[in-house]
Amino acid sequence: MSGFSTGLIILAALSTYKISIAVDPSTYGFLQFCLSLAILVISILLSSANHSDRSEKMHRCALEINALCHNILPACKENTDTQLYEHTLAKYLNILAAYENHLQIDFDLVKFDFPEDYSFSRWERILIYIRYALRFWVHITLLLILLGVFAYVIMKRG
Repeated sequence: MSGFSTGLIILAALSTYKISIAVDPSTYGFLQFCLSLAILVISILLSSANHSDRSEKMHRCALEINALCHNILPACKENTDTQLYEHTLAKYLNILAAYENHLQIDFDLVKFDFPEDYSFSRWERILIYIRYALRFWVHITLLLILLGVFAYVIMKRG
């Protein structure tokens, strides 16, 4: 969002400081209009995604799970009580059900930190990194559009 806004300001500054551009003024104005519209759409999408609310709920979930762990850890040292296990598991599942949770890709990335518990082939690791990078396809696309507009505006045609 800030990148797009900065790009729009720089585009406006190009004409203000009489830097030569390769497009006519009406095309230039249309490109600025399109980028302004993109900023508006992106800001609406970001505000509707409710990131701060989601992060707060995930944090509360983590705090409840942490409290559950601290309550159960002393009993876990030498306890093989199945009823205690089932009761704790039920509490854990209730906590998870009460909150929105992370995506599977987040869990896959965390597994990389525990190689003794989870093993991945080189190909599986590459696929996980690709899946993670694809989560940012919108950001990458917007960056490419912005760079494309700059290249189009600044480059002189033959």
